Amino acid sequence: MAKRAVKNGAKTAGKAAAKAAKTGAKATAKAAAKAAQAAAKAVASAVAKIVGLIAETMPYSLIIIAVIALIIIFALMFTSLISGAGGSVAGGGAWLVDDDKNQTPEEIYEGYKEFIEQAKDVMETQAKDALEGNVSDFCNGDTSAPRKIIQYVDKSHNVTFYPARGADGTINGYIEQFGTEDYADYMSLLFVLMTREKQQADGVTDEEIYDFDFKKSDFEEFMKTVNDNSCRWGDTFVYKTAVETSPHACPGQNCKTEYISGCHCSSYTDSEGKIHHYCGGHPYCPVNHTKLTVNLYTVKDYYHKEYSEIYNFTENEKARYEASKAIIGGLLEYWEG
Repeated sequence: MAKRAVKNGAKTAGKAAAKAAKTGAKATAKAAAKAAQAAAKAVASAVAKIVGLIAETMPYSLIIIAVIALIIIFALMFTSLISGAGGSVAGGGAWLVDDDKNQTPEEIYEGYKEFIEQAKDVMETQAKDALEGNVSDFCNGDTSAPRKIIQYVDKSHNVTFYPARGADGTINGYIEQFGTEDYADYMSLLFVLMTREKQQADGVTDEEIYDFDFKKSDFEEFMKTVNDNSCRWGDTFVYKTAVETSPHACPGQNCKTEYISGCHCSSYTDSEGKIHHYCGGHPYCPVNHTKLTVNLYTVKDYYHKEYSEIYNFTENEKARYEASKAIIGGLLEYWEG
C-alpha cells in the first residue's frame, strides 16, 4: 500500500525547511554530523554521505530529503518519538518511518533492519540458491559418457570445467560471494521504480513522493529467478541465466578421425610409396556433449551502464536514489560493521 506523503501541511513545512537548508545547510549538516557521531555510528555514516548531496543546485526534492534526514537525526539523538515526519522521509528511505505510528529510534532501526533482511533473503533464494541448485544438479548428473561441460561467467570469473562432475564446489563458491556490496543499490532502485509507478498511476509529476509499506513480494518481483530477467519495472536487478545446450565438442580439443589398423577397407600410399590399409575409423572427439552456461551479474555489470541509464532516471529520481542509498548504506554499515 502506498500513501501520498506530501500533503499541504507537509509541503508548507518542507518549503520552510528547504529555505533554511539553502541558507544554512552546510553549517547545520556539519553540526548534525558531529552530534550524530556521538549518538550512533549508523546515523553518522548516513549523514556524512548526505551532507555532500546538499547544495544550491540540488533539486527541491533532494533538499527536502536531506533536511528531513537531519530532523530525524536530532530526534534520534534526543530519543524523541517520531510521529509522521512527512513525505520527505519517504524520499530518503521510504520505509524508514511509519506515518501512522509513534516510533522510538529502536523501533525505527528494527523495522528498517527487517526490510534489509527480507531483501537479502530474496537475493539468496531467488538468485544464489536457484543458480547453485542448477549447478549442483547438472554436475552431479555427469556420471557417464559423453561427459558434460559447464561454464560459469560473472564480472570476475570466466571458467569452463570438463568433465563437469565435481565443479559445483568451485562454482557455487563464486556464486555465494556475489552481491554482498549491492543491497543498498537493490533497495534504493526498487524504491525509485515503485515511486515512479505510483506517480504515473496518479498522473502526477516526479516531484511527488510516496511512503511505501514494502512487502517481500516486491523484492521477489524485482529479483525474479533463474532464466527470468524481466519484471514489471523492466530489467530485474540481477541478470542470471543457466542455459543448457547441445551438442558440443570437448573443450580445447579438435575432433579428428582415429583409424583402426589391421583392416583392408581402404588404403593410401605414403610419401615413401608404402601402401597402408585401414578401416574408416571413428571420431576421436564426437560432438555430442551437453553444456551448461551459467551467467550471474548485476544488471549494471551485464550492460556496462549505470543504473540511472538502464532505468531512465530523471534528475529527481537520480537525487532520490542517491539519498536513499546513503541512508541504507549507513544502516547496513552499522549492522554489519
